[in-house]
Amino acid sequence: MENQNSIRYRLANFFLKKKIKNSRRSKSTQTPANSKTALIIFDVLNTQELSNIKNFAKWLNEQGIKINFLGYAATKEPIDQIMLDNNETCFNKKDCNWLMQPKTPSVNELLKQQFDLHFEFFTRSSFPLHYCSALANAKFKTGIYAENANHLDFMINLGNDQSIAKLTIQLKQYLSQLKV
Repeated sequence: MENQNSIRYRLANFFLKKKIKNSRRSKSTQTPANSKTALIIFDVLNTQELSNIKNFAKWLNEQGIKINFLGYAATKEPIDQIMLDNNETCFNKKDCNWLMQPKTPSVNELLKQQFDLHFEFFTRSSFPLHYCSALANAKFKTGIYAENANHLDFMINLGNDQSIAKLTIQLKQYLSQLKV
């Protein structure tokens, strides 16, 4: 990832904070039992974890939840669809402006849609993924614990094992225990 002290990164964060402040998101605790839709945001280049994301999506589908996927690849090379599902949108560096914000209409439309649940499935620091996750319009946002993840409603501290596999196991356990 780009140096977080660069002018570009600081400007991107400044504008993101402004957008977050102006956004209107209705927050509420959601569980798979009372949810109908979910958004999964993931790192396309983390191919080792795709099977874990697929298995988690299958678990959500079994709960009757319709899933949309949003994937980002930190490359300028074209991305083939990963085929997690038909509801998959992917973008790369070429699809972002100078401030690392996605400029693709399909991505921006997806971020405006209302979702019950939102899952952040990335372990590497990536501003475009962070931007999408922060601006996603979801009632309940979950992900891996990070100090700068103020946009998440529910974070799981994975300790030294920062894997999507461990995150999906923990999410299944804790989301099933939540009482709404």
